[in-house]
Amino acid sequence: MKKTYDLNLIERNNVAENTIELIFTKPNDYDFKIGQYTFLDVSNKTENKNITTRALSIASHPDENILRFVMRISDSDFKTRCLEMKKGDSATVTQANGNFNFKFSDKEIVFLISGIGITPIIPMLMELEKNNYQGKVSLFYSNRTLAKTTYHEKLQDFNIKNYNYNPVFTGIQPRINIDLLKEKLDDIYNAYYYIIGTSEFIKTMKTLLEENHIDKKNYLVDNFG
Repeated sequence: MKKTYDLNLIERNNVAENTIELIFTKPNDYDFKIGQYTFLDVSNKTENKNITTRALSIASHPDENILRFVMRISDSDFKTRCLEMKKGDSATVTQANGNFNFKFSDKEIVFLISGIGITPIIPMLMELEKNNYQGKVSLFYSNRTLAKTTYHEKLQDFNIKNYNYNPVFTGIQPRINIDLLKEKLDDIYNAYYYIIGTSEFIKTMKTLLEENHIDKKNYLVDNFG
């Protein structure tokens, strides 16, 4: 049986249209790496409701004394329970898992992200900021509208020397394409890419890189979720 850790809800915030952030206490012995995920169980044990558990990327940095999760709202039992939770309500998480590990690179760091895929990118950017990273960092973040863009203001405010935030609103703009990458990046072949998003978005981005002869060793795909 997997070990679980007890948490309590500290606060819930709206961070984009139809998107919420849940912030929980972090157990002293809970360890995880940037880019990992866990299974969050928010079951209401006192009412004997069905177990409501989902795998979620961890949006907090390991140095923080909280655990942060972000999700789109839906009418699933899990999401409904998350919206019902009050400050102090209990939950549990499992040990962290996943191999979408962040590393510093001598190449330009490029994030190709859509929607809720921004979640594990937040602690990566926090790590770059913490280490006063001097290399170039480019974030391309695709959403249909500005209102649906999670952490839009936060993403503009990271204090990273050579950081460029490029929001892409597909409702009024072309999708992320090779012309955009060539315009914004110093050299598309001297970059290391992180790709996170829906399965359709991931497939499109992989095809984009492959068609332009970018070596597979120069990109990492989050196939979780």
